[in-house]
Amino acid sequence: MVERPANDADELTRTAELVARSQSGDTAAFAELMERFGPRLSAFLHSRLPPVRRALNDTDDALQEIRLKVWQALPKFESRGIGSFWWFLRQVARNRVTDEWRKAARQDAMAPAIGAVGADSTGRPPEPIDPAATPQGAAISAEEQELFEEALASVPDPARRAVVLRLELGLDYGDIARDVGYPSPDAARVAIRRALVKVAQEIAARG
Repeated sequence: MVERPANDADELTRTAELVARSQSGDTAAFAELMERFGPRLSAFLHSRLPPVRRALNDTDDALQEIRLKVWQALPKFESRGIGSFWWFLRQVARNRVTDEWRKAARQDAMAPAIGAVGADSTGRPPEPIDPAATPQGAAISAEEQELFEEALASVPDPARRAVVLRLELGLDYGDIARDVGYPSPDAARVAIRRALVKVAQEIAARG
């Protein structure tokens, strides 16, 4: 289970404090900030990188590059809570993922599906192929994720940030209400439900 970077008002306040200190050049605060979001950022990358780049070392390399880009861009970032900061992180991560898919396409645009067709040299039948492990299957998964991202972009703030906090960070409605600015947990719940309906409609229209 991925550890959540925040789950109560104190944690929300601590994260906001770390962002502010990091923007002032505090490297220790930045290290703690990235440590809090590291597991979720790693999971985000691993689920979206091309299959050949999902090894531990490749993910770690991507994380290091993202940390550097975040540190460089942080002074210009306008913090409005965890929702805006995570959105900022995921945008940097998405850019890295896009670059990796472009590299993969250039290297082998017509790569055959992974796996043998018949029995191997020992006479044993091949293992079943996971569609997501093939270049074609991975591309379909990436296309579906991009379709979701495009649909989510149609949802205005603060509902978009609320959806991300709920789906990707797993925060409860009370935390989301405090971070995003809804008057109550119920208001956050209703806003998220409506936003997800809009996302589903957008996906259906684009699909």
